[in-house]
Amino acid sequence: MAVIDDIGEDSISNRFVKELTMALKATGLDVGVIHIISQNDTVTYSYGMGKEQAESIWTIPVNGTTLTAWIREQGVFVTDDRSKDEFLNHIHSIPLSVALSTFELSEGITAVALMGKNEAGFGLEKRRPMLELFANQLINLIRSEQDKQELIRRNEELQTLYETSQVLATSLERDEVLNIIAKRAAMMVGADNCLILQAHKRERVLQCVAIYSAEEQLDPRTLSLRYGEGLTGLVAETGEGMLIKRADMDSRSKLVEGTEDEPSSVISIPLKLGEDLLGVMTLEKTPGLPFDEQEYRLVEMFSLQAVLAFKNANLFHSMKALLQSQQMYNVLLTHDVANYNVPIHGYLEMLVKDPKLDERERRYVRSALAQSENISSLISDVRRLWWLRSGGAESKFKPIDLVQVVRELIDGLNCHILYGNRQITMDAQGEEAWVEADIFLKDVLYNIVSNACKYGETGPVVVRLRPETMEGAGYWRVEVEDHGKGIPDERKESLFKRFDMIDSDIASEGHGLGLSVVSAFVSHYRGKAWAENRVEGDWTQGSIFIVRLPKINKQS
Repeated sequence: MAVIDDIGEDSISNRFVKELTMALKATGLDVGVIHIISQNDTVTYSYGMGKEQAESIWTIPVNGTTLTAWIREQGVFVTDDRSKDEFLNHIHSIPLSVALSTFELSEGITAVALMGKNEAGFGLEKRRPMLELFANQLINLIRSEQDKQELIRRNEELQTLYETSQVLATSLERDEVLNIIAKRAAMMVGADNCLILQAHKRERVLQCVAIYSAEEQLDPRTLSLRYGEGLTGLVAETGEGMLIKRADMDSRSKLVEGTEDEPSSVISIPLKLGEDLLGVMTLEKTPGLPFDEQEYRLVEMFSLQAVLAFKNANLFHSMKALLQSQQMYNVLLTHDVANYNVPIHGYLEMLVKDPKLDERERRYVRSALAQSENISSLISDVRRLWWLRSGGAESKFKPIDLVQVVRELIDGLNCHILYGNRQITMDAQGEEAWVEADIFLKDVLYNIVSNACKYGETGPVVVRLRPETMEGAGYWRVEVEDHGKGIPDERKESLFKRFDMIDSDIASEGHGLGLSVVSAFVSHYRGKAWAENRVEGDWTQGSIFIVRLPKINKQS
């Protein structure tokens, strides 16, 4: 990078020349020149000497080399009469009394300084400590500005990384994200073009999916390369990045159609996730100063953003395909299978009432009817879960009276052909029990109470409603007690985990998915659901299923 950029010439030149002028006047000198040299460029500041002359003196031959090289070897050189000096007597463009010195500003950047008086015998050797102090002040000024400019560059790099990370976090559209990454990467290192190509491993082809070009309007859909073709293709083939300072002189390079053949520098980075090649990012700069190692490392680090974009896009497309499959299965189950089950259920309801059936035949029909009921319940559970997971959580709650809900569902179960002979009672403390929920609350409680009827052997089912206070907050506690064969203690927690089926004996009773639906909706209502033993310490004596919901004030 040019020194003129490193020290920010526009921002420092006036300060620098002012300091130079003040120091020269303080020491009685007429001329001062500071010449800064880097690997790729130079910049000169002067006082008392014209710009062209100040820039040209450093190439004047001295002792078989240039003045710059000679003073860099000497370190410091002072003479009070240049006309009598064996090395400098031929250089008439510099003062008679002259001091020359050199300083290392930073790695790869050197400064050479000339200060003098246009008369012989000025006594510069006596002023040498003051001149060295002055030179050090100027050098520190330059170093300070270098540090400032480096900090600005690093902040810009961090800002670029932050902005692209924000894009990655807010968008799953791969092409949009990659185009932004291509543009930011090019701007970060001053590249004219940046291409991001996706790897198709089976065909061994790279297809351009994003492009930034400062001048040419290129269509990424028309750009493709085979593995091994050009510098970019070689990066895909080897999996190793490249920094080519003169790509136009490299026989392996390939000119992109639609671009001009001119001196260029190239950085090409493989986009890899572990050992898996996802693509290649290639940047080109034409013409001007070539890319350097620092810029290569910066692009290499920044390329991780493109890797994440590819990864996120692949995950997004996989999830999208999975969602489409889920939607298809959901329609198949909740529509087609439900349609098949409706007439079966209807025929079984009519058949179970047929007076011609003996008790053994009626028991078989009731068993088949119960399984048909299970199919209907399963379909309803899937529908509810799908609703909840696909946006239902955003629906608004409304005040609901638990006492009324429980009373209605018990009345419905008492009329049910399968549960009409069961004893179902409600024990409520108070005439009303208000909570916030939605229309599915009744289905949630029905699920628990119907399970108690279905699997509670022949014993009674009791539904209790109790107020409860925890940590200063009020709740309504709904308990559903049965006299079934119970649930082992180590299995109780897993009952309410979504789609987590327990062992075959209990799973066959249908607790798994139905209670997963209960748990999902109760959590949605900001409550909690769990199971306990009806008889403390003995799980074989039946169960109590409990739902706790936040209490609200009575609504008028």
